[in-house]
Formats: sequence, C-alpha cells, structure tokens
Amino acid sequence: MPTFFDDYVLLNDGENGEFLIQNLTTEQIIPLNYFRCNDSDPNRNCKNLISIYSESPRSFVTSNGDAYYKASETNSRLISNGNWWGVMINDVPEEEVMQLKDHIVFVNEKIMKNWMDFSATRICQNEEESLQKIETSNIVLKQDGLIAIISGMGKEYEVSCEIKVDFSLPKKGVLLSLTKNGEKKVYEETREEVDTPQQEVKKEVKQEENKTEEKEEKSDVQPESPSQEEEIWDPNVPQFPINPEK
Repeated sequence: MPTFFDDYVLLNDGENGEFLIQNLTTEQIIPLNYFRCNDSDPNRNCKNLISIYSESPRSFVTSNGDAYYKASETNSRLISNGNWWGVMINDVPEEEVMQLKDHIVFVNEKIMKNWMDFSATRICQNEEESLQKIETSNIVLKQDGLIAIISGMGKEYEVSCEIKVDFSLPKKGVLLSLTKNGEKKVYEETREEVDTPQQEVKKEVKQEENKTEEKEEKSDVQPESPSQEEEIWDPNVPQFPINPEK
C-alpha cells in the first residue's frame, strides 16, 4: 500500500491550527483545520458538533476509530477522535476525502490504549528505577500536546511518570519526570536522536580512517594512544507525526 508521502505532500507545519496537504496526482490542496475540544465554546464543543453532524446518513468510522461526519446539505466534514480534538475539512470533493482517510490517523482512545500497553513502561524508567506494571493512568491534554500520567510498582518502590506523547519518536514519547518513593526527578524535554543512513555511512568511513591511523601510529617507536573522538549526533532528523498532537 502506498505511504502518505507517495501520494501527498505536506505544505506547512500545522501552524495556526491548519495543516495544508496537497494530492500529488490531482494537485488538490486539502486544508485540515484542527482545534481542541472545548465544552464552553459552541464552535469547539465536540459533543454538540458530533450530535449535529451525526444526524446525516453520510458518515462512517475508519478501522482506526476516526469518525467522519458529513452534513447532508454542505460539503464540509467533521472528523472526531473522541472529545480531544476536532478536525474540519471544508470545500473538498468527496473522492479526495475518501482517498485521504486511508493515509492519516488521528490519536484516539484505541491508539492510546495500545500506546499504554506497549510503549509507556519502556519510557517510564531511568538509571535507578523502572515501572514494571501500570496500575493507574490518566491522559491530560495540555497546551503543548498529550501528557500521560502513569503509576505502579517499580523494581523496589512505587513509581509514577509524566510522559509527553510523541508518535514521531521511536519510543513514541519523552519522559518528563519520574517519581520514586516520593522523590521526583524532572527531565528536560529532548527528542530522541537516531542516525540517518548518511550518518551511518560517515561512521563507517570514520572507523576505517581510525583503523588506518592506528596502524600508522603502531609503526612509531613510542606510539601515543589515539584520542577517543566524541560521537557526533545530528539532532535535525526529519520527523513527521501524522496527527494534530504535533
């Protein structure tokens, strides 16, 4: 099955509550206007919006649990993933929406349950302690995204963690804090860094150069120990989380 980037290009970074996506074949530009659900704002009250749009028979739910609602007399769609986020697609042909739905996934309760089962305990650990089993959990939507608060028994003590959920990372999140036996450690929010194929090639070349240098130094009467160079990591690894919790 073709990937997102085989069929589409992302035209922006989702600033001002809008992602712009272009179909590479039809050149149709598709705006995804996303917003945080807010019960006190009638324009962002997802429960009320869903009740209005769900009266239309032209609605469906994807295999990921994303619900697409379309009002019968408009060309607008509401996409819902529970009461976290709402997404509007306005003035886009029906066939474009049907094609796009197979390429994007919005974070919802089903995805978060899988995240809890397979990723949370891998992130909730440090050099001293690690969470062995999740006993309580809570997901909080803050200004900078989804924050998971989990707790349970560690190797020796009760452990709780705050984790920023980020599906663009290998571990799907970043550890913000870990509390062990009442003692809390706070961590700076840093992205995990992984090597690109270009970096791997550079490392192999560097290793060969080091081997050559070592052979030359061994030929000296009084060789000096080669200095160990620090490994250089490139933090600018391209990432693209295909969800509005960017």
